Amino acid sequence: MPPRSGHGYTSPPGAGRNRRLRTLHLALAGALFAAPQDPSAREVADFVNILVAADGEAAARKLESESLRKILTADGRQMDWVCREASRKAPHLALRTPASAPRVTAGLLTLTADLLAQSPGDAGCLRARQFALLADARVRRTLKMAVTSAPFVQAGEAIESLYRPASADGPAAGDPIHLLWAAQAFSEGAAVAGDAATALWDRALDLTIRLREMETEDPEIRGGIPRILLDRVRWGGARREKGVEDRLIALVEHLTTARAKAPGDMALATVFNETVSVAGSLGLRRRGLEYDAARLFPSPGLEMRVPVGNRWRSADPGESSVSQVDPERGRIRCIEVIGYDWDQNYDLPDGSRVKGDSLRDLAARFFDIERERLKKVQVRRTPAQSRLGRCPMGLAFEFEGTDDRDSFLGRREWFFKSGEGRRCTYRLALSWFWKDEPPDPEFEFVMDSVQERRG
Repeated sequence: MPPRSGHGYTSPPGAGRNRRLRTLHLALAGALFAAPQDPSAREVADFVNILVAADGEAAARKLESESLRKILTADGRQMDWVCREASRKAPHLALRTPASAPRVTAGLLTLTADLLAQSPGDAGCLRARQFALLADARVRRTLKMAVTSAPFVQAGEAIESLYRPASADGPAAGDPIHLLWAAQAFSEGAAVAGDAATALWDRALDLTIRLREMETEDPEIRGGIPRILLDRVRWGGARREKGVEDRLIALVEHLTTARAKAPGDMALATVFNETVSVAGSLGLRRRGLEYDAARLFPSPGLEMRVPVGNRWRSADPGESSVSQVDPERGRIRCIEVIGYDWDQNYDLPDGSRVKGDSLRDLAARFFDIERERLKKVQVRRTPAQSRLGRCPMGLAFEFEGTDDRDSFLGRREWFFKSGEGRRCTYRLALSWFWKDEPPDPEFEFVMDSVQERRG
């Protein structure tokens, strides 16, 4: 019989894509519905979907097609939208397809230059050019290529100018989101600015103050402000800057107030838990500053605590896994729990048959099964005694390698018998998908919390 798996709780869903991007997609969908035969709208929609999926190779090929180039150089609004999405997805694009991402941004820079030459005063063309420059700088920074703060500063100043505050001459013009995007550009420029970093951080923080004074309800702004403040704490802490603990306290107070006003905001919850991790790594963890975590039951007999927010996602109902997700790289770890009843025999994928109460047989068979999945393998631990979290002593193995597509995979599995009279052997399988992943306090918190359910 197949092993059983249980699922008792699904953590709250993430906030999803931001409101502005959803609105753009709905507007485009409406345009396609109104003119279903319009090949131009369909081609741009296809390209944006490729960007959102972070498929750099497909995006680069698409940009080289004459048909898309003609469409984009003829319509500043479409180009503005495309470059804006490219700037958002640039880090993810660079990590997923490092060889193709520079080709994508180079193509956008060429197209925006051609567009500006045709319409030098067009506002949409100017915006498109700045977002193309920002996308290129983000790709270069992610790939650790030569990059200065100049493109970030130039983009930040141009984007900031799109918003005009209210004055005696008239009401405010433009969307306040431009101030957030400008602040993000300045903060990213500070990371590569050297001696000029402090001045750029000041410009970014000044814009966050202006946004807080507006008391806008835009969820992207609400979640974006504390992330910039957290990046400032992280930057100052790495340099042992005086006053960094005061900045941490101010950030926690801001998050506490913001979360009280928007208790269901997953972006705020994510930043709060990241703040706890940063405080701990810098030796600044203050009394009472603990992860905001929910109990998760990946199996009827096991439980773990998982930080709320957008970085941890439970499986669909009926399954028994939880994944850790990075906004730029996608899924980075996956934890799955399966239970084997002691009085049952189980047919395994390699054709063998084992009984659920045979701890050593289960560990040995799955060590061979999982190892055979990979083309190249480096075994770090053969099945040996090990303890997971607060669970009983059991067996564990670990290895890393690459599959037939040369994709990296790390695997560590624990096997232990129930200590609560449930007559069950548990198998907890941890997979990670990026090599040399740095220590992560959130992940360590989750693994340390694994235990059997009482009663």
